[in-house]
Amino acid sequence: MPDVPSSGAEIPASAAEVPTNSAAMPTSGASIPATGGGGGGGDSFQQRVEGTPPVGTSLACWWSPNGAAAANLSTGDVALEVMNRETVNPSFKALVESAGDWEIVADNIGTQTSLTSAVEANKQRRASTDVSLNFCGIDEAVAISADLEDCIDGSVSTTSGFVFFKPAANVQYQDIIVFEGNNAGEQSSNYSATTNLAIRFIQSGGNPAMMIGHIGTFNKVMVMETGFSADTWWYLAWRQTARTGSSSSFSIYAVKADGSEAWSDVVSDTTTFSVGYGDGLTFGHESSHAADDQTGWRWGPIGFFLGDIGVGTSGTSLRTIFETIEYA
Repeated sequence: MPDVPSSGAEIPASAAEVPTNSAAMPTSGASIPATGGGGGGGDSFQQRVEGTPPVGTSLACWWSPNGAAAANLSTGDVALEVMNRETVNPSFKALVESAGDWEIVADNIGTQTSLTSAVEANKQRRASTDVSLNFCGIDEAVAISADLEDCIDGSVSTTSGFVFFKPAANVQYQDIIVFEGNNAGEQSSNYSATTNLAIRFIQSGGNPAMMIGHIGTFNKVMVMETGFSADTWWYLAWRQTARTGSSSSFSIYAVKADGSEAWSDVVSDTTTFSVGYGDGLTFGHESSHAADDQTGWRWGPIGFFLGDIGVGTSGTSLRTIFETIEYA
């Protein structure tokens, strides 16, 4: 098991580029399958994600539970559906040992339909079963688009992305998103796939933290808060700001997505390290033994952009996406 740093003291509480707060927008309704995007359809959150990013950048793909009804997931069931439909991309599907190991639950981040419902890891079975049997990954039967492939294979120098994640407990680690594999189990355990990029939730010095780095190495650990806030949604975002050879530079961000924090409360950090990339996307594939039988590990929308969309205050940016959440 990889070593976790005992303290997050090296990590600053905020970044100089982070300004103040802004406003939110209205709502609409639908469940699976959803209406496709294009910047004009869907609710206000969908419109923001699919809106106008900085010149030279573009949305590659984003996914959401999108108001799906609460239900147990069986192998092959859709966990997160593709929201922008102009270009074909795979949805995230479940791979489970038993129906209900993963499920859709009624847990809403915001009032907009694309921010309603969540995917929950109800039982990951890491301690008792081959870890390849319980996680969610992109559908192996659908080819990824050229733009999404560029985002996840490391072939371009700048990319951006976000994920909504709710940790169930302050345990050693939990995969949030891994740039490798699909729903057919084509990802090995984190102990053997040591070079692929991953974003993880971990415990650092007793505090919850966001990690970005190799699947088996904690390259950069950023403490999200002092102490652990149970039952709390987080908006986690990243920008790959440069890549030379195998060396990538990142800016990472974490802010609570429960209405209690504004963008001015964001915690951020930067890091540069040598990292490999994969050819797919999975989440919840690896967890520490302590996380196995805990319900409440939840995922909401995930998005990838080609290019660095930044944290500006207008158009579509990692900041304005967060600020478009409309809380109940």
